[in-house]
Amino acid sequence: MSKEEGPSVKPATPEAHRLTLIELRDSGDISDDTVRQVMADIWSDHQSTREQTWKALHIVSVLTVGLVTLDITKLGTSAFVATAILVVVAALFGIVITVHHRRVESQKFSQLLNCECYLRVEELLVVFDKRGRKEPTAPKPFTFWSIFTSMSTPAFILRMHLFIIALAVILVVNRLTHPL
Repeated sequence: MSKEEGPSVKPATPEAHRLTLIELRDSGDISDDTVRQVMADIWSDHQSTREQTWKALHIVSVLTVGLVTLDITKLGTSAFVATAILVVVAALFGIVITVHHRRVESQKFSQLLNCECYLRVEELLVVFDKRGRKEPTAPKPFTFWSIFTSMSTPAFILRMHLFIIALAVILVVNRLTHPL
């Protein structure tokens, strides 16, 4: 083999390096402190993601206040419609951000559950309700109906974005059907 070619390494499949949590824990290669630090990092990332989701709603809400102000002051229709379009586009981006962050949240909670299993603390987190034992689970992705039936924070934020879009559309229709 020449120097230019480099070593011949076959790409490994993910399955070739995947160990079960039990094998990994029993191997002693990773300390409990390392896993705890990973958990802290996951929680920090989750909190950052949640803050970004709220920030998106905050920005859209401020734009909506501007839209309502334009409607109340009866300024020009073209500026009003342009602002309404901005509000709708911003709210659509807010929806995309919220749905994406729900996927990230699900991944982070799955990772946390794996870490808890590794540390053998999952039994401490089991909840008992009227129906019996309830295992902790990661949040599920949104479905159309879950947006309206879920009591989770991301579902609330999604509903607020949808409400803002509906408000902007109603205000525009009202302005166009009842000119100044």
